[in-house]
Amino acid sequence: MHPVIPLCRALRDAGHDVLVAVADSYTGLLEQAGLDAVAAGPDWDHVNADAFIPGWLLQPSRTYMATMAGIAGMGIVEDTLPIAESWQPDVVLHVHHDLAGWIVAERLGVPHVPFAMT
Repeated sequence: MHPVIPLCRALRDAGHDVLVAVADSYTGLLEQAGLDAVAAGPDWDHVNADAFIPGWLLQPSRTYMATMAGIAGMGIVEDTLPIAESWQPDVVLHVHHDLAGWIVAERLGVPHVPFAMT
């Protein structure tokens, strides 16, 4: 989450409205960073990822995107879509492996920009 915070701040400081949809465990971190955040999808964090999805930390890279697709099907899209429909973003920025952001943008018919945290 930490690489996303400076980018979101820069976008906000440039005059863009920024709203971050994340697992509830991360909303406080984003709010402490001065960003607007809303909870979406199941509540989990990377520290406890193996409890959320057994084997998360040891999975081979070839299965990572399939796992992320499974996470997108756990309510993130269903939670985020009505928020986005109400908020009406011009663009959806999402972490490159976050398929929910991509799906929501496609459903809204707006561009989406993947952000790779490398």
